[in-house]
Amino acid sequence: MYYKTIWHPFCGFENITSLINYHKKATMKTLLLYISGICLLCTNIQAQNPTKWGDVATDDLQMTTYANDPSAPAVVLSDYGRVTVGPRVEYFRHVRIKILKDQGKNFATIEIPYRSFDRYDQITQLQGQTFNINADGKVLKTKLKTSDMDELKTDEMHRRKVFTLPDVKAGSVIEYRYTIRSLDLVQPGNWYFQSVIPTRYSEYEINIPRNFDYLVTYSKGEQLTNTAQQDYAARIQWLYDRDIKDARRELYKQQDLLWESPSQRTRVYLNQGQTTRFKMKDVPAFKPEKGMEVFSDYYPSVKVHLYMVADNYRFFYRPALIAARMDYASYSRSELRYQNQFLGHIAYWLPTWDEANKAWLDQEEMGMRLVKEFNYQPILSEALNGATTASDSINGITNWVKQHVAWNGSFSVSSPHKLDHVLKKGNASSGEINLLLTALLQRAGFDAAPVLIRTRDLGKPENMYPAKDQFNHLLCTIRVNGRNLFRDAATTQNDKGELPWYVKNAQGWILKKNGFGWVEIEEISGIPKTEAQLLEI
Repeated sequence: MYYKTIWHPFCGFENITSLINYHKKATMKTLLLYISGICLLCTNIQAQNPTKWGDVATDDLQMTTYANDPSAPAVVLSDYGRVTVGPRVEYFRHVRIKILKDQGKNFATIEIPYRSFDRYDQITQLQGQTFNINADGKVLKTKLKTSDMDELKTDEMHRRKVFTLPDVKAGSVIEYRYTIRSLDLVQPGNWYFQSVIPTRYSEYEINIPRNFDYLVTYSKGEQLTNTAQQDYAARIQWLYDRDIKDARRELYKQQDLLWESPSQRTRVYLNQGQTTRFKMKDVPAFKPEKGMEVFSDYYPSVKVHLYMVADNYRFFYRPALIAARMDYASYSRSELRYQNQFLGHIAYWLPTWDEANKAWLDQEEMGMRLVKEFNYQPILSEALNGATTASDSINGITNWVKQHVAWNGSFSVSSPHKLDHVLKKGNASSGEINLLLTALLQRAGFDAAPVLIRTRDLGKPENMYPAKDQFNHLLCTIRVNGRNLFRDAATTQNDKGELPWYVKNAQGWILKKNGFGWVEIEEISGIPKTEAQLLEI
C-alpha cells in the first residue's frame, strides 16, 4: 500500500504503546466491524463534497462527548475524498475532526506524504482552520498560515507536508483540505474508512474516464485466506486470458463485479468510464490486537489500480502515460523529451508476474546491475582470505560489504549508480548495498539472488498482481541445500544472521530468471543457531 495521501493511522499518538493504553480497557474477540451504515453507489453524475468548507454545525461545536463512543478523545466528523483520472490525476481531500479531550489534540498534527522528485506529485490548495467557542458563545476561527507548514525530506524522492492546526484545545473543531496533482495513473489513491478514533461519515468518489480500465477493490478489512487468494488470482488470470471487450461484456451483466470473497466482505470491480462512490457512516474506532502493526491493513478500504489503457491519446496525456510504463525509481521528467515512440493503441497493460519479473531483471538499475562487470576480484581475494567453509565465505563477503559501504539510512530496490561507483562512494541505500552483496556472492559461485521486500511498517504487499512501486527494500538470498538463507548487509542484521524486525514475518519476491516467486521471510532467514551446519555440504 503506498500512502501518498493517507492520514497516518498513528497520527495523534506518540507511539503504539500509548495507542494500546488508550484501548486497554476494551476487549476485542473478533475483527468483524460493526458499521451501522454502508452504502455503495455507481453513477455517471459527479457528486459534490457533502461538507461545505467553513460551515460547522452548532451541535458539533457544542459537542462534549461522542454518543457512540463516550471515551473517544476525538471523532472524525467527515472525511471526503475524490480522485479524478486525467492528464494529471487530481486527488482532493477534506477532513473535519472534533477534538473532545486534551489527548485528542494530537490529531491536529497532520502529515501528507507525497513524491517530490521531478514534481511527480504537486500539493496545491492546502488550507486549514480551527473553530472555537469563547465564553460569550461567539465562534472564533483561526486559519492555518503558510509559515506554520513544514516540508520534511523522507528520502531522495519523497517528502511530506507537516503542520499543526492552530489554537487547538478540547472542544475545538478542526478542518483541512488539499489537492495533489500527480502523474500516477497506475495507483491514483487508496482510501481508508476507519482510524484509531471513530468516524461519523466517510466518502470516497472515483472518477474514471472512458477507455481507462481500473481494478477497484472494496474491502471491509478482511484478511483473505490462502484459498480465497488463489481464487482471486484465478480471476485475474481469467482477465489476462480474455479479450478485454469480451470480458467487459461479460462483467457488465454482473454489474462490473470481477470477484467476490466467500464472506462477501471483499469485492473487486473492473470499472471503465464511471464515477463510483463509496460511503460509510458511524465507523467505530479501530481497536488493535497484539501482533498488529500497520492498522490500515485491517481497515475497511477502497484500493484502485490501473489494469489497462487502450486508445490513442492527445499530447497532454503523454507524461502520465510514459510515467505509467516506467518504474518510479527510474522516472525522470528529462527522459520524457527523448521518448519519441508513438504511444499506440495499448499505452499500459497490467503485467503478469512473469512479465514483471522479466522487466525487473532487464531494468538497468536493478537486474542488469548483477550482470554488468565491476572490479570484484580484489574484494573476493580479501573477503575470502582464510575461509575454509561455505559459511565462512558467505560471512566474509557480507562483513566486507558492511565494513566498506555504509548504509545511508535510505531504503530502495535499485542502484542508480554502477557498482564500482557505489564502492568508491562508500555509502549507499539498502538496494545499492544488497545488489552489490548479491553480485559478489554470485561471482564467488553461490546461487544468490535479490529479494524485493515491503517492510512491515508499510503494511502487507499486494500479491494478487504486480502492484507498481509497492516494494521499498531489497535483500539477498542464498540457496543452499534446498533452503533459502538470507543476508542484509545494509541494515541492522547481526553477525548471527538474525533479521531486522521490519523484515521478519514479511513476504518477499525472489528475483531471478528461474525459481522466482513469493517466499515467506521465515523460510529465507533459516535458523541462526544451526546455519553453519546447514551450509556445510
